[in-house]
Amino acid sequence: MALAVAVPLYANAQTTTSATGTAGTDKTYTKTIKGHKNLTAAQLAALKQKAAASRAALAAKQTAINNALAANDYNAWLTAVGGNSAIAKKITASNFPKLVEIYNLEKQIQQDKTDLGISNNGLGMGWGEGLGEGFGYMKPVTATTTNQ
Repeated sequence: MALAVAVPLYANAQTTTSATGTAGTDKTYTKTIKGHKNLTAAQLAALKQKAAASRAALAAKQTAINNALAANDYNAWLTAVGGNSAIAKKITASNFPKLVEIYNLEKQIQQDKTDLGISNNGLGMGWGEGLGEGFGYMKPVTATTTNQ
């Protein structure tokens, strides 16, 4: 299994592609954003700005949804999720209280996990905390990796 993973990484490590589009053969691989290999610095900055704006809009939407659920306000929730969204087609004014109940239970579960010291920022069930790094598949990827 390790050999199958190492071969593609070595193949990618043969050339360097940076955000400015320059390439080299120093066996260093620079990770690019979703395959955009020939971005200029200005294009990269514009892409990062667009991503930041998108994250801010998503955070604002999530805050509006959470506030509506906390207030048990179906109309505010419907406005926040959008009337034509897939969830809005499933959640009606009559079954909205059940969604509010689920929301409140999830908040309570997160609080209980925090109180027990097993909070994991919403990832998994927290059972693997403190048990090592396993095979390391979920380790953060660094921007530049050197092939030795």
